[in-house]
Amino acid sequence: PTMSAMGGACASPGCTNVVEKRLACPKCVELGLPPTYFCGQACFRANYKNHKGIHKIAAQVLAASQGPSLKHRKTPPDGVTHP
Repeated sequence: PTMSAMGGACASPGCTNVVEKRLACPKCVELGLPPTYFCGQACFRANYKNHKGIHKIAAQVLAASQGPSLKHRKTPPDGVTHP
């Protein structure tokens, strides 16, 4: 779950604490995902192992939406001959 304003519930499953500070997951922010807020560092750390799965899925979706990688070379690097 995500929360856009302070005063909502913590994103950690089972936590009933109210979010008083905007402690957002920095990786979600980096990936351009809606911020996920936690009530404190303890909840963030306790839930991160499960939460980071969102990052993996988001990175895969982002990579797929960008098409083929520009880093891929169709020709061999200089000095390498094609068999």
